Amino acid sequence: MPSPSLPPEVLAYIFDHLVRITPNNYDLYISILGCCCVCRGWYHAALPILNGARPLVRYFTVHKFTVKQLQHLAELFAVARRYNLKLGAVVDEMEIITSELLLDNSTLVKLAISLVHSLQFHLPLLKINFYGMYTPHQLKLLRYLLQSFAKGLKTLPKLRISFLMDPKLEYTSPLRTLRLFAAPILRPTPHPFVAFIPTVGPLLTQFETLHCSLTPPLAHALAFCSHMRTVDFHHTRFHLTPDAFATLLSSWPDIQTLSIRSPHPSTANTREVVDRARSFGQEKIVELEIYDMNSYCDVTRK
Repeated sequence: MPSPSLPPEVLAYIFDHLVRITPNNYDLYISILGCCCVCRGWYHAALPILNGARPLVRYFTVHKFTVKQLQHLAELFAVARRYNLKLGAVVDEMEIITSELLLDNSTLVKLAISLVHSLQFHLPLLKINFYGMYTPHQLKLLRYLLQSFAKGLKTLPKLRISFLMDPKLEYTSPLRTLRLFAAPILRPTPHPFVAFIPTVGPLLTQFETLHCSLTPPLAHALAFCSHMRTVDFHHTRFHLTPDAFATLLSSWPDIQTLSIRSPHPSTANTREVVDRARSFGQEKIVELEIYDMNSYCDVTRK
């Protein structure tokens, strides 16, 4: 790469001045990302500006960008990865709200996939929000999205999912019936996320649920996450027996931290599941945190 024509101090002043006169501008920060790819001197001058760009860049929500902006970002992160520039480190977390993403055309979905693959080596946290994903068409698009994620992922240290309320949904069967006006045949089919987890499970070390349902299909999929170290269940419905939950915990031999906060009281065996987690944590887990509105337990073992 060519050397910069201006001293680093001057470049840093220019970038900082642009941010001050036009704050909270997505296009400006994307342009500064582009400046990072010009040469090493510009990279070191512009990177501190991006490190302070909260929340525009560091907390990256896909649907807040236009298609044109996402195309530019995907190209920039791909170039940065090619030249071994740690440009992806400016992003602390990436959030994908699937209902917003899948409302648009397939171009937006492909760009989100490209961004995840470009950022994966520097992305500390990937957040996937499943709110409003119920119809067969939505779930079909979601399956394509998650399958595409899994194909190119080589690292995914932490994953947070939210609003996965029922990992087993009723799909309309494509089979035809002899009766012309017969009711559609409904068959239970695993949620696309349940099929996604076993493919990326060996990559995960941290996993968090928020407003989700932990059911047997999801627990079976999570058992493939053999390198799990930290697990957080926040506002979760436990549709598991205590023995099934204990079996799930035993499938994570390297687990060090377990957190259960505000479990949903609607399920009958919530108390038994929490008690089983407490007894398991006192034996094998380095740190256990349980907050269930009535009791609080914090055990730290070295």
